[in-house]
Amino acid sequence: MTKRYQDGMAIVLNNGKPDIFLTMTCNPSWIEITSELGLHQTPQDRPDLLTRIFRSKFEQLKDDVINKGVLGRVKSYMYVTEFQKHGLPHVYMLLILDTDDKLREPEEYDSMVKAEIPRHESEPELYEDVLKHMIHGPCGVLNQSSPCMKNGHCKRRYPKDFCEETRQGNDSYPEYMRRFSDPIFLNRNKSVDNRWVVPYNPWLLLKYDCHINVDICSNIKSIKYLYKYVYKGSDRVAMEVHRGTGMLLRELRDLLLLHGKLIKNYDLPILIRETNEVGGVPTIIQEELSIRIPDEDIQFVEKLNNDQMSAYNTIMNAIHQKQSQFFVVDGPGGTGHNAGKRAFLPRIKLKTTDGAGIPFVLIRKQFPVKLSFEITINKSQGQTIPNVRIYLPRHVFSHGQLYVAL
Repeated sequence: MTKRYQDGMAIVLNNGKPDIFLTMTCNPSWIEITSELGLHQTPQDRPDLLTRIFRSKFEQLKDDVINKGVLGRVKSYMYVTEFQKHGLPHVYMLLILDTDDKLREPEEYDSMVKAEIPRHESEPELYEDVLKHMIHGPCGVLNQSSPCMKNGHCKRRYPKDFCEETRQGNDSYPEYMRRFSDPIFLNRNKSVDNRWVVPYNPWLLLKYDCHINVDICSNIKSIKYLYKYVYKGSDRVAMEVHRGTGMLLRELRDLLLLHGKLIKNYDLPILIRETNEVGGVPTIIQEELSIRIPDEDIQFVEKLNNDQMSAYNTIMNAIHQKQSQFFVVDGPGGTGHNAGKRAFLPRIKLKTTDGAGIPFVLIRKQFPVKLSFEITINKSQGQTIPNVRIYLPRHVFSHGQLYVAL
């Protein structure tokens, strides 16, 4: 998750600070969910159904916000999805708007975000949706046991203060217009007014009929919040216990392979292959990474002829650009029963056979995943890529090393 956060900060570095913080929570009362429930089933009994419908709705939201630009032309965006084990799935999304569509004045904030209960007479449908989805709490003195309470105060700072007009706040979030209003009684023990309304966009709320919090923001801290919030909860650790015998046998196997021997040829316990064996760094990769290129080898680059320099540049470009390419040094073999004949090695196998057509006995592990390539050409002897000779003494391979003498 740290890498995701760093990617988010890189996006901000290139495109600017986020402009909109959007939260969408699944509504278990969506008709697409309730119509598929079986007899005596509740939405909590069908997490698969909740997840599928929520994903479908969110994909529609992405199309509206990102492609159609209902909140403005989006330059870049990032989001995380949280599938809680104790609640409903929801998404946190940050939007960075195009320069011409950025919101800079309180009047522009009011055109996109509302934080008041609409009048029932003029907007009855929106009125019902706001009361159903966009009311926080109750918390504070009304409910000290609310999940949002910490040290006797609401973490979301509800109820908000009444405000006659929208103004820029002190924490990169605006103070939205929340005019004084008479309380609305939801039931016998609960009444709300504009102080308890979560900021919303009327068009999105009416279309998706769920909790969609839309906030204007201009603080990069929201990116940290975005990736930190997903992993809230108590600390947990995933651990595995392995017998020391297996680790010892693997080390012994790697050591024997370096000397051209197999562990199965010795009277030792059977080494059981473990699926998590890739967690460690193989010995061969450690060896390859520890190879130091002498300075004199680097100086030889300046003495290459045109053909050699072309081959060298092609190989180095592939390494620097991390491109998967295949290079072959085409030259006669120097020793073995096929000396003087051309040999093609499509892959270095664990152990070759006598009938492989290779002019030497090769006992070596697979190539490491790190791309490497090195060859030395003696120009004073007229050597070029097509006629390089490779001298491979048999006894050298018994030590698992490869020496090239030119």
